[in-house]
Amino acid sequence: MREQTPVRDYIYIDDLVEGLFCLGMREISGVYNFGSGASYSCDHLCKTFLRLTNKLDKKVEYLNPPRKSMIYLDIQKTIEDLNWQPYHDLQSGIAKLLETWHE
Repeated sequence: MREQTPVRDYIYIDDLVEGLFCLGMREISGVYNFGSGASYSCDHLCKTFLRLTNKLDKKVEYLNPPRKSMIYLDIQKTIEDLNWQPYHDLQSGIAKLLETWHE
């Protein structure tokens, strides 16, 4: 992977689509953040994939040195105004992705 340390909020596609549908059904305007409400490093993301695929013996190599880059989304306004909440956390979203991949 390119980098180990950036922290991001990953959202499962079904949760995003549901959130956008809720937004489209309301007559409101403004800025709305869609995310899971939790942020993880790229390293954590890789290790979660490896754990769920039983490949913890694999080594992940990173091309670039560590740097500080963090994005945390506040989704509280989105939850309140749209009566929406993400259903999948990082692990369940990856598990569902892997399940779909194998079908």
